[in-house]
Amino acid sequence: MNINSYQTVTHKILVVDPDENTFIKIQNLFNENDFMVYSATNISECLKQLNSQLIDLIVTEVELAEINGLQLCTTLKHTAHTQNIPIIFFTKNSLVIDKITAFALGAEDYIVKSCDPLELKARIKSKLNKVKSQFVASSIFKLELFRFDLSQQRVHIEDPKGEYEVKLTPIEFKIFYFLAKNQRTILSRDQLLTFVWSSNTEVYDRSIDTHVSKLRKKLGVFSDCIKSIRGVGYSFETNIKNIPAKIFQDHNRVLNVGSNPSNKDKNAGSELLEIKDGSKELQIQ
Repeated sequence: MNINSYQTVTHKILVVDPDENTFIKIQNLFNENDFMVYSATNISECLKQLNSQLIDLIVTEVELAEINGLQLCTTLKHTAHTQNIPIIFFTKNSLVIDKITAFALGAEDYIVKSCDPLELKARIKSKLNKVKSQFVASSIFKLELFRFDLSQQRVHIEDPKGEYEVKLTPIEFKIFYFLAKNQRTILSRDQLLTFVWSSNTEVYDRSIDTHVSKLRKKLGVFSDCIKSIRGVGYSFETNIKNIPAKIFQDHNRVLNVGSNPSNKDKNAGSELLEIKDGSKELQIQ
């Protein structure tokens, strides 16, 4: 789910088509504050966009350069952090067999390019509204002991002895959520910057390091779940079984974490997408 979209009521649409006129057409149709339209003219650009931010809906042509859109759909539906993104085929190809295959692979819709622009807009909006309703119904994301409330931007640690909130800033929450949502995936600083501040904002990549450092202090004994990948960025990896029982207590908006009550004051405050096609292997990190 797209936390940025939920906050700013912005739907992010990715158009995958070698013909840039398709992107321009859809961009003009959704030239409103509630929508952002991104372009990818090839598979590499598509995967780069998907690995740098959370897209709400993909509109793709069947006929692509490296592989066809049906193969792209198959890969995305079998990849953890893209499998729930709705895919609409908007193509000049009207073959019935391709329509049947697209729906069998999990596509939300199949639209031939000769359709009326207003019909195209209505059908895309219909799918986005479905995404929004699903998001509201699923705004809680759980990962082991961590529970993320996307609508309130809050993180709780669920311990057998109770539930405790980790007081995070909005930026820290976004960073932590994005890492957790893409657990065991190495995310570069640029990917984190794009997700947190969007690609239209100029922020130094070292700003991420500062926020991650503060985030780790607030996570206390769980700080090790955020792994530093030297020269690249960060990843989220955790195995709660390796962490002994902890006692958490929230005082004055700071999470105190300790192995026992007597120590709590001392510790206060303290999937890479890839597609293989014959001899070709495409990877974007």
